Amino acid sequence: MKTLLYSILFSLLPLAMAHAQVDDAYVGIQNSHNASNAGRATFWSADYVITVPTGDQAGFISLPSYRGFSVAGGGFITDQLLVGGSIGWTGSYAEYGRRTYELEGIAGAITGRRYDYLYALPVLATVHYFFLPDASVEPFVGLGLGAQYTNLETQIGSLSVSDNAWDFSLNPEAGIYIPMGFGATWGFTAKVRYNQVFYKERDFSNLQNWGFHIGVGFLY
Repeated sequence: MKTLLYSILFSLLPLAMAHAQVDDAYVGIQNSHNASNAGRATFWSADYVITVPTGDQAGFISLPSYRGFSVAGGGFITDQLLVGGSIGWTGSYAEYGRRTYELEGIAGAITGRRYDYLYALPVLATVHYFFLPDASVEPFVGLGLGAQYTNLETQIGSLSVSDNAWDFSLNPEAGIYIPMGFGATWGFTAKVRYNQVFYKERDFSNLQNWGFHIGVGFLY
């Protein structure tokens, strides 16, 4: 009887050791995952920005702008919810041929080439939601609310007319973050943002454009 009992115990010993090894491996994976999530505290990004005007803004300057950048950052409230802010700058430009332009508000006209400029400086509070934290590709959506400083300028020969204003800005966006490996602290970002500015100068009721961002993100 003792011999049979010992035989059973010895036969079960390898299974117990294998089970312990599996448990240790599982705990290791869980600890690694938890450590990864524990380090998910802040996210920063720096983007190159291309803007494509639409609406009233396209009526002023219809050409895309390739001069723009933005910097954003924030802290994670949960593994998926990020709260922070962003600041950026874009510059648009259009040139028209030589012609005669009637002056508004006064009698007269001026002949020359026309140059239109639009410079924008958005300062926003932002919130983002990451759908798949710690995945190989992390899609997210976001919303920015704040103010934009806008400078519109028209120059014809020696005559220049400029308008400057701070206005409320609404900026929904969607994008992806691609970390460079498991547990990586940096990666690439790409997103599309719709910019709505409630601008009331000149004959404009709003300024709108699509912003296409590509850049580098840092996750700590």
